[in-house]
Amino acid sequence: GSFGVLEALATLAFDYPPRAPFFRKELEQFLLMARENGVSPLSIKGSYAGAMGIPQFMPSSFRAYAVDFDGDGKRDLWNSSADALASAAHYLQASGWQRGQPWGFEVRLPSDFDYALADPDQRRSLTEWAELGVRPLAPTGAAANARASLQLPAGHKGPAFLLLDNFRSILKYNNSTSYALAIGLLADNLVR
Repeated sequence: GSFGVLEALATLAFDYPPRAPFFRKELEQFLLMARENGVSPLSIKGSYAGAMGIPQFMPSSFRAYAVDFDGDGKRDLWNSSADALASAAHYLQASGWQRGQPWGFEVRLPSDFDYALADPDQRRSLTEWAELGVRPLAPTGAAANARASLQLPAGHKGPAFLLLDNFRSILKYNNSTSYALAIGLLADNLVR
C-alpha cells in the first residue's frame, strides 16, 4: 500500500468508533514495532487500514510473527520475498497449521444428501462423512479421523468441499471463506 501507516491507524483509532479499540491497540503495536526496528513511524507505508508489506500484516502480527529468513539482520516484509513468505508460514504454523495435512478438498455428495449438514459448526470425522455418502473427487492424504465441516460456497448446485483444521488456520490469517478457499485451491494447483 501507499498510505502512511501511522496516519491510517491514528485515523481509524480515533475516527472509526465501531473498531476504534482494535485500531488503538494496533497503533500502539505499530509505534513499538517502529521503535524496535529503528525506523521512523512516518516512513512506513501500508494499506488504508494499516496492513503492511507483502503479507499485509497488521503491526501486532508483524511483532509476533515476522522473521528474518534471508539472514540480512532485519525483518523486511516489503522488499524481501523470503522474509514475507517465511513470516506468513510462521503465522500459519502458530495458528495450528498441520504439516502434511490438506486444508480441505472437493467432494461429491449423494443425491439424497441432507443439506442442513452443510454448516461450519457441523464437524465430523472423514469416516463419518464417508458413512453419509460424501466422497472425495481425488485421493486426499488426510487421516480418516480428521474432523471436517462441509462448505457449499455456491449453494447446493455448486462445488462442495470438506474443510479441515488447516482451513481454519487460513481463516485466522484472513477471516473470509472466499479468501481461504481461493488460497487453498491456488496452493493445490501450485503443488501439482
